[in-house]
Amino acid sequence: MQFRFHAHGRSIGVLTDLGHPSAHVAEAFHGCDALVLECNHDVQMLAEGPYPASLKRRVGGDWGHLANVQAAALLPRLGLDRLQRIVCSHLSEHNNCPSACWIP
Repeated sequence: MQFRFHAHGRSIGVLTDLGHPSAHVAEAFHGCDALVLECNHDVQMLAEGPYPASLKRRVGGDWGHLANVQAAALLPRLGLDRLQRIVCSHLSEHNNCPSACWIP
């Protein structure tokens, strides 16, 4: 899902269930003041976790969910000069933890 809301000269982006951070997403959400960003899984936790192989492939694939490293790599492409708040969302209960999705 991708939403960008504008009001009173500010904007907030909501990005979840992306699969991969495309160039379109980076362009469309550049310059947000706040962002709700999917940080679904830690790659190693997913690989070692309890999911069957088929589900691991779907979650970690290009049409699955954003890994923490993908979310972190997307941020500079969005332009950090206006970004004031980031809310990490859609954290996997089994394949992530808040400390693993910390974004500097």
